Amino acid sequence: MTRNLYAGTDYASLLNPPPGELGLLKSVEAAWNQVLSNNFPERARALADEIVAARPDLIGLQEVTLLSTTNQTNGKLGPGFDHLEILLGELSARGAPYTALVSTNDFDAAMPTLPAAVGGADLVIRIVDRDVLLTRADLPAAALEVLGTQSGQFEERMMLLGMVPLVRGWVAADVRVRGILLRIVSTHLEPYDESVQLCQAQALLDGPARTELPLVLLGDFNSGSPDSETPFKATYAYLLDSAHGLSDAWRALDPTSPGFTSSQAPDLRNPASQLSSRIDFVLTRGLRAKGASLTGYLPVSKTPSGLWPSDHAGLQVALDLA
Repeated sequence: MTRNLYAGTDYASLLNPPPGELGLLKSVEAAWNQVLSNNFPERARALADEIVAARPDLIGLQEVTLLSTTNQTNGKLGPGFDHLEILLGELSARGAPYTALVSTNDFDAAMPTLPAAVGGADLVIRIVDRDVLLTRADLPAAALEVLGTQSGQFEERMMLLGMVPLVRGWVAADVRVRGILLRIVSTHLEPYDESVQLCQAQALLDGPARTELPLVLLGDFNSGSPDSETPFKATYAYLLDSAHGLSDAWRALDPTSPGFTSSQAPDLRNPASQLSSRIDFVLTRGLRAKGASLTGYLPVSKTPSGLWPSDHAGLQVALDLA
């Protein structure tokens, strides 16, 4: 399964803030307020329900955010939360324990909000974005054995506000699943610059995806299939070039279904689903998919307060390991 958890903001307010320091501080505060409004602890319960219903052996997670705040006036720690800790806790409470096999920190940024003197939150907000690979903790070694893990960051990256490097990365593991040895790689590619994104995809194929083992390459690629509404499509075409031997599991199983995975409204409160792009993929080489389904895209998936679990749908693929 691949699942983007959504940080709680699309960072749009930070991409083109109003001019001047005050404009930037207001933009940071707007993003922080959106994160709080999008209530990850509540969404985590819906995400955990999805995972329990699907019960995948391995899950690649993106936007696994670690948020902490410090009061600018007195230096005391303020509100914060850890997506990974919260989600694992919800899964454990449901009797479906998962373990984080490997994780990597992507971008790590600290930004101030408006000071309290002008009605602001008076906080310094630290955001750490992570990619994480989970595995079921209740499987015996005969069913799933982890032989090794890797993680890394892409050298090619863009800059936020000209000063914050938007680092992206990947995580990987060599595993023996029900007797079959394979490599699984999960990633989250750059969403705002297609040339950077394409360089990252090339680094994947030259790096962790360069293996003689059967390969599962999954994640949020931020590049659309041909029928998607997203303007970025070059990376998808590059990855599916026949020279790389990769197969798009969803398309192989159902060439006609759009299978859209992105994007709900940034505030997650759109009444009807507005998924219109397929940018989350499970790509395989040397393995055949025998089933695929989406999670978290129906209205019944919403939280009690009306939030979609994420701005993405999840994608689960079953592999033929016979």
